[in-house]
Amino acid sequence: MEDAAKDPIEPKADLNGEESLASAEPTAAMEQAEASDKEQLPDRAPVKELQAEEADGKEVLADEAGDHGEESVESEEEAAEELPDFVSMNTEDLVGLAIRSLKERPVSDLRSLMEGIQAVVQERFETVYEENKQLFLEQGGNEIDFRFHNPLRDSFLKTFREYKSKRRSYYQLLEKELQVNLQRKKTLIEELKQLLQKEESLSESFRELKGIRERWNETGPVPKSESDNIWKTWHFHLDNFYDYVRINDDLRDLDFKKNRAAKEQLCQEAEGLSDMEHIGQAMGKLQELHKQWKRIGPVEPDFREPLWERFTAATQKMHDRREVYRKELAVKDEERIAGKKSVLEQMEAFATEGLERHDQWKKATEELEGHFDAFKNLGRVNHPENDELWKRAKDAYRHFQQKKNEHYKEVKKDQKANLEAKEKLVARARELQDSEQWRDTSNELKKLQQNWKSIGITQKKEGDRVWSEFRAACDHFFQRMKEDRKAYKAKQKDLAAKKMEAVKELQALVGDEKKLSKKTLLEAAKKYRGIGRLGRDFQKTEDLFEETLQQGFDKLKMDRMEASKVQFEQKLETLNAQGDERGIERERQQIRRQLDEAHKEVQQLENNIQFFRSGKGTNPLIKQVEEKIGREKEKVESLRAQLRSLNKATQEKD
Repeated sequence: MEDAAKDPIEPKADLNGEESLASAEPTAAMEQAEASDKEQLPDRAPVKELQAEEADGKEVLADEAGDHGEESVESEEEAAEELPDFVSMNTEDLVGLAIRSLKERPVSDLRSLMEGIQAVVQERFETVYEENKQLFLEQGGNEIDFRFHNPLRDSFLKTFREYKSKRRSYYQLLEKELQVNLQRKKTLIEELKQLLQKEESLSESFRELKGIRERWNETGPVPKSESDNIWKTWHFHLDNFYDYVRINDDLRDLDFKKNRAAKEQLCQEAEGLSDMEHIGQAMGKLQELHKQWKRIGPVEPDFREPLWERFTAATQKMHDRREVYRKELAVKDEERIAGKKSVLEQMEAFATEGLERHDQWKKATEELEGHFDAFKNLGRVNHPENDELWKRAKDAYRHFQQKKNEHYKEVKKDQKANLEAKEKLVARARELQDSEQWRDTSNELKKLQQNWKSIGITQKKEGDRVWSEFRAACDHFFQRMKEDRKAYKAKQKDLAAKKMEAVKELQALVGDEKKLSKKTLLEAAKKYRGIGRLGRDFQKTEDLFEETLQQGFDKLKMDRMEASKVQFEQKLETLNAQGDERGIERERQQIRRQLDEAHKEVQQLENNIQFFRSGKGTNPLIKQVEEKIGREKEKVESLRAQLRSLNKATQEKD
């Protein structure tokens, strides 16, 4: 997303005079409060130390500092932070991230995050506004009447204002704290000076000195203008104290060794930072190590320069690594600029000549918006050409939209016919909304919905009205169909339970040879069929019934053809008794299908047997095939008889 600050959101009439989103730049007092409490020892050789990156991406070198590790303390908001890829996130997630961050994180850590989000969402809010305005104009509205409310924008604007307010409060409080810290350090210096006036043992003086130094190290930074002077004053009196009390060498050496061990540990930690994967985190840790170095006292003179040089070398290695990272980013920026130019060429070459139909404009719009999205997804690039390319891209996009608007002004002439076509669809939907022919009506309504989509645009007010009426009619029917299906499923479930009980009775009958007879078997089957017809979801129950019934026929040693005939006659009787015309028609279609398959099977077998007979010798397979042909012909006759019975029953009923 391009830098919103380069193309701010203009106040719109529908926004009730809301201000555009502005960046929260710190005041001079804030900048002073953010500055480092830089302190120097006057007796050491100068060494370059690197400060943190400024917002414009330039690296700033700190003033030359002494060997005791006066690190370049940067503003907490300028510390390296690895930010998410805002461009790849949707607007709702970005606003949510801003709200959560303001609640969960210190306001001092939020400058890069909040301004990064603001730069992305501001452009998107403008784009949404322009798109809705363009749509309003295309639908015949007057620009002066356009109103558009974006709750997401309001939510972010409220959050951003709260962030700026908290930020101002934070720096006001920080400025007070800097002054308090200054007074505390002046008081500690006075206490250090008083040690020179006391007549007490060296051990007592040293213990008091230790307490004063601990409170000094615990005291935070002071105003930048006082930092250098207060630090030099402190060390001046500290050196005077050491000279005055002539602390014994053993105690001083012990303190030196302890400090040396602490600084060696910091050197090791600094050298280990080069193995950290995230450069931003490593640089933040480096800053913390510099602060710790600053709080540690002096070491033996022979170790001062080597330790500082070692620590400085580790620091420089990290800055060298960051420089390499910056160069890599610069290469990627050049590639992204090249990509933007390529996409921009396609946008500027985009032609509107020959676009007449709605689908052509729709396709062209999608194609151009695809180019524009591809351009925006490349993100803002820290490059001199970036702003000019962004302006050209917006101009190309707006030029296309202007042409499209001119086209749709002409389309208004067709809107009356479109409205009449939609009124007809509404009338037909109302005719169908109380139908109980669920499948046919459902399909027709779906076709009406498809037809609705193919009809062009109408005036917004009338379009909303007919759409509301059309949707109400469709919803009315589909809600009724849904309730009917629900009732049908409940009925089927109850029916399935009854049929399963009938199957169990049939199974018990088949298992009881004393009660089993042709009469009792047919009565049980008739009872099962008389319960009603199950849908496909309960096919297993039907299969279990047929299997159990066949077992009964087998036990009675009934001929399969006879059993099939009896079964069919009974089924036909049940269908007639229930008046199930659709069930009868399904039986007719099934018989015809089975009859056709049997005919084909007989024909295939007769062709095969001719092949076997043409060979030499006697083929034992001939007899098997002839027997199978006989069975299939019997099946054909049985099916023909069933079809005749069914047709006769139907005619008699008519």
